[in-house]
Amino acid sequence: AQGGAGGIGGHALLFGNGGIGGVGGAALAGGIAGNGGDGGVSGILLGNGGAGGAGGQGAVLGGTGGVGGNAVLYGNGGNGGNGGNAGTGPTAGNTGAGGTGGLLLGADGFNAPASTSPLHILQQEALTAVNAQSQNLLGRPLIANGLPGAPGTGKDGLPGGILFGDGGAGGSGGPSQNGGAGGAAGLLGTGGAGGAGWGSFSSAPSGNGGAGGSGGWWFGDGGVGGSGGFADNTAALAGGVGGAGGAGGLFGAGGDGGAGGGGFASGTAVGGTGGAGGGGGLLGGLIGAGGGDGGAGGFGVGTGGAGGAGGNAGALGGPGGSGGLGASATQGPAGAGGHGGSAGFLFGPGGAGGAGGYTYGGDGAAGGDGGNGGLFGFGGAGGTGGGGYDMHSIGGAGGSGGRAGQLFGGSGAGGPGGDGSTGGGMGGAGGNAVVIGNGGNGGNGGANLTGPTPAPGGIGGRRGALLGDNGINGQP
Repeated sequence: AQGGAGGIGGHALLFGNGGIGGVGGAALAGGIAGNGGDGGVSGILLGNGGAGGAGGQGAVLGGTGGVGGNAVLYGNGGNGGNGGNAGTGPTAGNTGAGGTGGLLLGADGFNAPASTSPLHILQQEALTAVNAQSQNLLGRPLIANGLPGAPGTGKDGLPGGILFGDGGAGGSGGPSQNGGAGGAAGLLGTGGAGGAGWGSFSSAPSGNGGAGGSGGWWFGDGGVGGSGGFADNTAALAGGVGGAGGAGGLFGAGGDGGAGGGGFASGTAVGGTGGAGGGGGLLGGLIGAGGGDGGAGGFGVGTGGAGGAGGNAGALGGPGGSGGLGASATQGPAGAGGHGGSAGFLFGPGGAGGAGGYTYGGDGAAGGDGGNGGLFGFGGAGGTGGGGYDMHSIGGAGGSGGRAGQLFGGSGAGGPGGDGSTGGGMGGAGGNAVVIGNGGNGGNGGANLTGPTPAPGGIGGRRGALLGDNGINGQP
């Protein structure tokens, strides 16, 4: 089987950094690893190109890293993505090409091809000289991206330049190693992505994903957490834990948590927990940025991994991150959905709870609770409970809805319960309003697939003290 290619990072408009390319999918024994996705192009006036995503780990040959995005006028080109680990083979994947720096000012990304333009060559030589002096005096460059950690070393990515600079991506872990942490960005830039943990084909344990780097002090999102390594053997039964997303800059969103690694070896194999989303920047809510989403749990033959919690928004406002999806299992219980993050203090909605995983060998997992709204805002919806499809299984309970804003706002609805062979899961309770607002509706109960009696629905939330309606109870 072949690992899927990572997605392409989004392009910015006038101001902003291009999105980081997605990580290529890993391949188990005999499979071909996926290539990393390309980074997005920067904003036309100001911003850095997005870094290419790392290639996935392969059984023999790692996937190729994605191409870094180009900057347009002012900003650095994105770093080329690291090649994926080779697994049991001798050859790591190729590093992706770096993006070119801005036409007027900006450094080329790591592993950028040689330019044929005399003016561009002169620009890069001048920046190299300036950065060397800044490195000697201040310990980091002025205008440059941080270098990524080498694949298979678990080394941390280096911090980006003081003015313009994305953090370097963490290196993927070698045998039994965790992935490296992503480097912090400078004044303007995106935090580096955490490196993937080692995926184990032998008796060596799997590695956890590295944490994403923090976003730029003024503007920039936190880096995404690295994915946990898989476990495809009889000794290393647990997949690695996903790395936490990095914190957003002053105007920036938190990075998403990394996915947990899968546990594929036997009926006792456990999937890794997804990483928590990073917190949003202090003023990120002014541009709609909030907490990062929690990472999905890893599939487990015996037990599915739980989803990571969504990150909280910045102090001023913004949406909370959604909880990660709980993972499925085939011979045991599934993973619970992650809880949604809370909104910022003044305004914003709470994040939705992640759905619980389903299973054919145990009980379905509970959905995550929705996050609370800000002073003015709505509570997040509770996650759906997972189904339990073994002959003796019950469905997972729905998550509770988040509380409404302290002054004004509607409450989150409770999540529906999951279906089950011998009994459905109870619906989640609706969130409560505080001063002005409606209570959230309760979630419906899950179906009993072999009997006539469904599970009870969740209780509707309480109305606001001054104005509003109570939430409606969920149906059985």
